[in-house]
Amino acid sequence: MDNRPIGVFDSGVGGLTVAKEIFAQLPNEEITYFGDTFRAPYGSRDLSEITVFTMQICEFLESQNVKALVIACNSIVAASYDEIVKNFKMPVIGVIEPACQEAAKYSKSAVGLMATAATVNSGAYERLFEKVGGKQAFHSIPCPSLVPIIEDGKMGSEEALNEVRKYANELLTHNIDTLILGCTHYPFLRPEVETVTEGKVYIIDPAQGTTRTLAQTLAMLNMERKETSPPEHKFFISGDRTKFDFVYKTLFSTTPDIMIHKLGE
Repeated sequence: MDNRPIGVFDSGVGGLTVAKEIFAQLPNEEITYFGDTFRAPYGSRDLSEITVFTMQICEFLESQNVKALVIACNSIVAASYDEIVKNFKMPVIGVIEPACQEAAKYSKSAVGLMATAATVNSGAYERLFEKVGGKQAFHSIPCPSLVPIIEDGKMGSEEALNEVRKYANELLTHNIDTLILGCTHYPFLRPEVETVTEGKVYIIDPAQGTTRTLAQTLAMLNMERKETSPPEHKFFISGDRTKFDFVYKTLFSTTPDIMIHKLGE
């Protein structure tokens, strides 16, 4: 038994898709969420810079007495996963390996990945896909315009549909049958992805597999929350809360209490 919260973090608001999945699959667990909204987006940053930011976030979450770390950001996993595991003595769950496992299981021909430039350029997905036994062809494309569209609240717009079409159509030329949404922001654009792909591909939202892995890890280590009182969640961001509030309300139809905590100053 371990009643401490789970630390969940992202470069901004995308990690809320993972938080939502944790609420659904593990409704008795508490989370402490950190979104680095002041320095977002991470996807175009150098991997070494992302690692510096990541260490600051993990140190802050450690100070909040979390029992596990969930990296709800593909760019951070790609840049910093090994460094986090080396420096923090608690379970660390990333979003990439569960997605690769699911893709290797479901694909019969080829897998496509839509992700940030940092994630694509790192080659992390290809390495982990091979590690989990994936033998299918693997095709990746950086999608730099999608995170700004989401953080500006333009989901459902013609602009969003056109940008998704541009990226997805390139992957479809490789005859993919499985598509990984390799950024935790991208599930906000799933309707656009489904419109463009016309039901021809199996779409993977890494939040689902990541949460299943988290649940299995907590159970195996006897770290599940056993309190019967309702869980109390905490949300921290490093910058303006306007976009965070908008995205949170899109997911949960409410607005949370949010604390501002600057890092690296």
